[in-house]
Parts: sequence; structure tokens; C-alpha cells
Amino acid sequence: MAIILNDNIKINAGKPSESKYLSSGNTAFTSVSEVYTQIPISERYLGLTVLLDSGGSNVEYWWKEGVLDTNLIEKKFASEQLVGDFITGATNLGYFSGYTKIQNLDLSGSGFLIGDRGLYYSEYNYYYADSSGIIRIGSSSNDNQFRRAYVNAGRTKSWIYNIGTTAWEVSSNDVIANVGNSIIVSPHTGYVFTGVTWSGSEGSATASVTADGSLITGDTITIGNAIYSDKSDQNLHLRTIINDTPEFLNIETDDNFIRFSGVSSVINGQNFGTGHNVFTGKTDTTMGFRTLKQSGDTTISLASDGSLIIYSSSNGSTDTITGATNVGSGTTIYSGTTDRNLQFNSLIGSGTTSISKVGDDVIIYSSGGTGNDNCYDLSSPSVIPVGGICTGTVLTGKTSFQLWEELLVPELCGTITAPSTTSVGLSVSGLREIDESISQTVTINFSRGCINPQYCSVSDKRSGIPDSYCFSGAGMPSGFINCSSLSASYTNAAYDVLIGTQTWGGCTCYNAGLPALSSKGTEYCSALAAGITCAKSNTIVGVYPIYGTTSSISVLTKQTLQNMSTANNIQLSLVADSSPNKQKFEIPCAWLGAPTNRSLVGVCQWNAVSSQWEYPGGSAGTSLSLWTASSTTETVQVNSVGYCQYTYNSIDRSGVCIRLVF
Repeated sequence: MAIILNDNIKINAGKPSESKYLSSGNTAFTSVSEVYTQIPISERYLGLTVLLDSGGSNVEYWWKEGVLDTNLIEKKFASEQLVGDFITGATNLGYFSGYTKIQNLDLSGSGFLIGDRGLYYSEYNYYYADSSGIIRIGSSSNDNQFRRAYVNAGRTKSWIYNIGTTAWEVSSNDVIANVGNSIIVSPHTGYVFTGVTWSGSEGSATASVTADGSLITGDTITIGNAIYSDKSDQNLHLRTIINDTPEFLNIETDDNFIRFSGVSSVINGQNFGTGHNVFTGKTDTTMGFRTLKQSGDTTISLASDGSLIIYSSSNGSTDTITGATNVGSGTTIYSGTTDRNLQFNSLIGSGTTSISKVGDDVIIYSSGGTGNDNCYDLSSPSVIPVGGICTGTVLTGKTSFQLWEELLVPELCGTITAPSTTSVGLSVSGLREIDESISQTVTINFSRGCINPQYCSVSDKRSGIPDSYCFSGAGMPSGFINCSSLSASYTNAAYDVLIGTQTWGGCTCYNAGLPALSSKGTEYCSALAAGITCAKSNTIVGVYPIYGTTSSISVLTKQTLQNMSTANNIQLSLVADSSPNKQKFEIPCAWLGAPTNRSLVGVCQWNAVSSQWEYPGGSAGTSLSLWTASSTTETVQVNSVGYCQYTYNSIDRSGVCIRLVF
């Protein structure tokens, strides 16, 4: 029971009054388990406090809610805040200020998967994967380093620093579009990349990264605006958002959000009609228009209502028409001028005289009779085609000259051919060895189409000039590339050939054309609007070669490449046996197995006597029994590739020509 004292207790020894506060030896406990061992449950009580050495400082623990082992917790302040610099800083997530130059990284070597190799391009801002594999933006949390991420041209692979492995990794997604999602690790072997910046080449023979370009050159670019300014004691200093254009942008706040709202921006502009274009295009939010410039005796002025006045006077220019003169003593044709317009009296036929216009000629004709004797007034319309006059043409009221013109000079129209992307050329085409590194240049060729014959059309081309080209395929740029030439090219300087068909292609974006006019100036086909052609493409096929003893009985020679999916009756001229060396040929396992899954059915042999191909033994199956199959490898483009080797197992024979039948 408690002892009642009338005064406090003075302890002369340097020890606490509660002996269980410290471990034996008057020192702090070294661990929670030591506390449990030295203080049994029977000696514990609510509020009992002990001192533990945490490794860097001493921390008090206590039994607050119970006296079991599980009830011992660290003693923390609940309602009263300690004074000190608990806020150490802040970060503006997403804010970036750096240089405009882009750095290229070339990932190469067998340590990387085939689909992971190639060029990766630096992105602005900084990215990393945290210890849980989640893609984050900003500085790496384990070393406070800023690292840019790199993404391939197709935006299907990324190169990013992973805190979980403390190394750079290939991720099978676009990390820029997947911030907050998990990194998809695509493993590589042979070297661990841990650096912060890239320059030159780093790695090993099996896995290397070569950097081209620097991240600290070019113009300064800023993305976003920094809200966090600085810190003083426990106070964060944040910048205030201010609106300098309230007529376009409105800012409001509520309990949860700062809300921005405003008018819709102009997306684009368009020129109407067939004259000169005034609108030249849009860059970001800036609309481009051509300036109207006066010339000669034409003036441009601004009216009080804001409209433009374009006026051509009759003075002030050497080529201004100021008048005209009637030459001769006949009836006056010239009437006068208005500004620069000449005024003429009209010619009107009377009696048996008629006036008509044929082409550039004015024909005045008198029949010598009365009324409309010079006009056709018999049966109409025509019932048979004659010359250029079609069946059903109205003849009544036309002069003889008009009838002759329609008969001998009919109106003719041309043939319209639409614009098209005519072809896509590849600098490297056909069959190529798998894993071969090539430089592939893709060239898109464009035809503007035609109006043939041109007749009165302004142009014999159906469309305007090209505006831009869109490329597709590995290593090609995204979006349209501006180019006004009839062909455009783009190069993937380092591409590793994959198995099977690989395709590159493209299409052309063209400007509007002009109307098609007939031989008499009539528009028979309206102007072609601007548009995009259908895409064209071209391919290469990645294959493994076949080997055979075609040059030496002791050496297997690489044969001409064959399409692994379609080739058949492949002919080999094998040299004579020379024991212990026998005739052999090798077929890649990728041919016989996945992905093509084509089996060797038989081996035909040329019969020089009957001059025909035959199966030895009479059947395909029997012919295969003359060859012993075994596993082997060949080095193709520095990679070891599995092959099935077939060795002739009968008595030695002379040279023979065989066919492999699939």
C-alpha cells in the first residue's frame, strides 16, 4: 500500500526514483524486447515510462492504455506542438525550367531485348519510379537528384530511373503519359546503369547506352509556374495567382479548388474563295494574316467604323487610262471613262443585219432579206448527232455562224486524275537477316494528279502543292512533317531487324487545287479542296539464313536468304561426300517451329537420267529417312541461333542437287 509522506524525497544517487525507468547499469534500454524481459507484467502499471536508446537519441516509451507487451508505445505529444523547424521545404511538382535541346540515347547490345533497343529521346521535366514502382515527377526521393526520362519514337518504351533497383530501367510504356501508374520493367542484362547525367557511351559489350547531345544547351524553356517561393521557420511562402487578363480568364476559389475559366480559343482560320489567301496559319494562339499593301494608284485607308477602304483613282500612275479616241468618220464607239473604266456604245443589229460574237470576233452580218432570215427557224431540236452538235441540241434562233461553230468546234472537257501518294520507297528492302543493324530511309512520293488536256484551266494539276507528310513505322516521327516538295524522306539511323514483316509507310497532306475548265472556259469540275491521300507502305522481312555444304564438304556455307513463311522447293547444290565428312544442310529452328511452324516434308533429288525431280525411295517420308536430324547453333549477326542440322546417312556419293520441300 502507499506510504503517506509529508514532504518530498531527495535521492542523493544519480538515479531516477522509478528504478524501472532505466535498464540495469543505470543506462537506457537498448530495445523493446529488453524492456519486456526486465520488467514483468506484474510490475507494470498504466503510465509507467521507460527510456530507450534509438541509435541516435534516447526516446521515452510508456504503457498508456494497457500493460501487455503490445501496449508499449512511443511517448509523443498529443495536444501541444513542440517549437522548431518541422517544415524543411517544399517542391513545385511539374514545374520545369531548363534548356530546349533534346538528347538522344541509343540503347544497343544483346543485353537489351530486341524490341527495347534503338533511339530514345529526352523529355522535358524530371521523372523517376519510387520504391513502390510508381512513376513520379520531380527529384528522386532517395538522393534528391533530378533526372529526365527518355521515350522512344513510337512512345511504347521509356528509359527511367527506378529507386527500387537504384538503376535505370526500360519500361514498356510511355512514362510521361503514366505518371501515378506503375513502371512496367523490361529486364536487361550485362550492365547496371546508375548515373545522373548522360554523355558519350556507357556500358559493356552486351548492354551499352550512347548519348548524343547535351541537356544544358539551347534556349531556356519554362514549363508551368512555380507556386512555392521559399520558407521561413514553419511558414511556407506561396505565390499568389493573379489575373492580368480578366476579360479572357476568370479565377475563382472554393473550399477545394482554384478554378480557371475563360472564353474558347480560336482553333484555326480558313480562306474562302479562289483568290489569294489572307490567312497564313496559326502558331499556338497567334493567328497569322497577310498585310494588304497598296500599289500603283490604289490606296488603302481605314474608315471611321473600322472598315478598310481599297480605292483605285484615275490619277497618279503612268498606266492610268484617262480617255480614248474614235478614229475615223464613222459612228462613235467610245463614249467616255469612269475612273479607269472605258465606256463604249453598244452595237445593235437592225433589219436583216445581225451582230454576234464568236470567240474574240464581233461578226456583223446582213442576209439581204427581211426579219430573221439569217437565223435558223426550221425543225428543232436535232435528232441525230452531227460533228460537235449532240442529239437534242436546240437550234432555233441561232445564227448560221453559231451553228457552224457548234458543228465544227464543239466544247471539249479533259480527264481528271486525283492526287495520290504514289509510292513509299525504302533505302533497305527485301529479305534481311534478323538482328542486322540497318539505316532505313523512308521516302514518300506524291503526285498532284492532273487535268488532261488542260484546255482553259489555270493549271494542269488537280491539287495544290503538298503541305506536309505523315510517316509511319519504327523510328519515324509522330504527326505531320511540313514539306512542300513532291517527295519527303526521314531516316531511322539505327534499326535492328526483327523476325517477320516490318512495315513503313506514309501519306500526304495537300493544298486545294483550281477548277477544271473546258475548251470554251466552262467549269466542268469544281476546285479540289485540301485533303489527305490514302496511305502507301513498303516492307522488309527479317529471316534467318539456311546453311549447306555447297562450297566445301567440311564447311556449311550461308545460302541466299529465303522467306521463312512462304519459300518452298529451295534448291541446294551439295558437293560430293568425303568421309568422314558428309553432305549437310541446316534449317533455323524459328523456321520449323514458332512463329512460322513449317515442317520439312521431304528432300527431292534431281535425276540426271530422267531429267526430273524425284523423291529417293519413292516418297517424301522415305527421302527424309536418308537424313539424320540433330540440334546445332549458328552465329547470325553476333547472336547464337538454334538450328536443325540434317546429315546424309547413306554411303558416300558424288555431288547432287536437292530440293527442300515444305
